[in-house]
Amino acid sequence: VGTPITDFDQEPEVPYFWFPPYYPDYFLKSGYAVKYPLWFYKIDLDSEPYLETLQKAQRKNDVELRFLDKNKWVEDLETIRQLMNATFEEEWLCCKFDLEEYLEFFNPIKPIYEPENVVIAFVDQKPVGYVIGMPIWNRILRHFKGKLSILNLIKIVVLRKKYSSVGLICIGVLPEFGGRGIATALATKLFEFYRQQGFSEASYYFVNDDNYPSHNLAKKLGGKGKVLAHAYDKEL
Repeated sequence: VGTPITDFDQEPEVPYFWFPPYYPDYFLKSGYAVKYPLWFYKIDLDSEPYLETLQKAQRKNDVELRFLDKNKWVEDLETIRQLMNATFEEEWLCCKFDLEEYLEFFNPIKPIYEPENVVIAFVDQKPVGYVIGMPIWNRILRHFKGKLSILNLIKIVVLRKKYSSVGLICIGVLPEFGGRGIATALATKLFEFYRQQGFSEASYYFVNDDNYPSHNLAKKLGGKGKVLAHAYDKEL
């Protein structure tokens, strides 16, 4: 179980939730201990480190990158599901998803989810990596006060590009293809889409404390990181 430990006055980043600031004390007083720090990075898309990394990534020609194809919605999501299950196998906070669970998350947002939020990497036509981004629709959804009427659904479709911020929420490359710059190419492909939408900053979250490849990637992109949340553990 986990909660944020700071920035309680900030908007939560979708798909994560806001928690009141007294929750961490509840867990500690109940005998839970801090087990896993979770890092959050901010990437300045106009910074020199990011632009230098972007230039190197754009010269990479041994990998094909393409956005999610809504005409192949189920097929592409099944590809990403398999890649995610394979690349997050060692992550403590992840479990394997079946296709039904994956579609349960993505199908409701299909009408408003731009396909450029997902990038798939191929080497010799084999899918080897992916990245998933998420716009922050909080400011739009807050006005509906939890009510998804027909009128509100229409408003969501019309206003879907009026999001306040953007972020990378998941990235993975098959282990046998690691160290080839594929993750960098995926991340910059996603962030360049956001830059074209007028964003000069993007989030990169959450990163486990011991996920060194992800920390290194975020830093290479010019990311400034901090521990934003803790996961707690208790032996029963």
